[in-house]
Amino acid sequence: GYLVYLDYQQLSASKEAAEANKREEMLKNEYAAYPELLALIVPQKELNRENRRIEQRRIGVVLPLTGNQKVYAERTLSGLEFALEELNHALEPGETPYQLFIRDSRGSGVVGSQMITELAIKHSVGMIIGGLFSVEAIKEYETANELGVMFISLEQIPIAKEKKTPLLLEIPGSIESQVSILFDHQWLANAGNRAAIVYPTDGTGEMYAEEFWRQANLRKVQVVTAQSFEQNKNDYRDVVKNVLGLKYPRERAAELEFYTEIYNLEGATSSRRLQILEPDTDFDWVFIPASPYEALQIIPSFSYFDAGRVKLIGGPSWRSQLMSQESQGMSRVYFIGDEVKENMDLINKFSSKYKKRPKVLEHRAFDALKVVQMILSGKNIDNLNELNRSVVALKRIQGQ
Repeated sequence: GYLVYLDYQQLSASKEAAEANKREEMLKNEYAAYPELLALIVPQKELNRENRRIEQRRIGVVLPLTGNQKVYAERTLSGLEFALEELNHALEPGETPYQLFIRDSRGSGVVGSQMITELAIKHSVGMIIGGLFSVEAIKEYETANELGVMFISLEQIPIAKEKKTPLLLEIPGSIESQVSILFDHQWLANAGNRAAIVYPTDGTGEMYAEEFWRQANLRKVQVVTAQSFEQNKNDYRDVVKNVLGLKYPRERAAELEFYTEIYNLEGATSSRRLQILEPDTDFDWVFIPASPYEALQIIPSFSYFDAGRVKLIGGPSWRSQLMSQESQGMSRVYFIGDEVKENMDLINKFSSKYKKRPKVLEHRAFDALKVVQMILSGKNIDNLNELNRSVVALKRIQGQ
């Protein structure tokens, strides 16, 4: 049934009304037992962006409030509710307060899409915060885009760049925006024009690799090596061996023979582990779009194979106390993103109220409401076209 709905959605978007109507009738006749599926069907008149009015201070929220992901959703919700109090407290007397319309996605992209449809059509919201996990974020964004509402995703959305519109904002920073920083002229002037990438084999990792190659071609940067790795491992030495040209010594037989002879002449007196071949670091820097946990397995392997001075660059998630402590002395480690100046007033107020310090999810919630404030503050927006123009007019969006 959901496949039929996707077909209906595509036909509706391409304005093939007759075929779309056939799929709609099929859904109503053959899948009447699934009301959550039928609720996704939106009459075309409701999709008319020019005529659709919105209540600009009604903000939709779609989170997995039940199921295995409930604990993460509750943390995010506490951040949103706290930020909402701060936002409304700053309003002038008599101003309409911001409201959160909260819905449960149940950890399902299909249910999340249904909730977004309800929020946009029944409650006239123009902006929706959701996408706590990439799996449901993709489907939720597709529905929000179809309805013409802005979608503020709390996780990256790993889809092709051409499918993204200005009404999508990814709080962690999109793959495209992160990679573009790596190919900034100023960074390349300092770091060099010979690059490598080590990426996970999941969909997000492959999107990083694809965008990395695209940007490298545009900037005339030479990609010396690209190496993928499987996730959830405890030993990534073979991966790093591939990057450093150490896995297949036959290809460097002459070097191996030379260093082996020297090693034998020296009598192998060192207690250090045997590393005969020198690592082949014919690149200036390596980008590793991995989680902090994976990075802490990969980074030491560069030092283990005598490549401890290689520049290793990760995403914004590397900006953590754990990474700072564990990576000391191992390699030259960098991360993408601006230097963070913590809002200590906000942190102290949150800690006082909830008896705990806000972490990543809470900070993303703060940023989501900060984005809402930036877009709507001082404006009177009552339809989707005006919202779209307001978003496009912004050159830069700054979080907390």
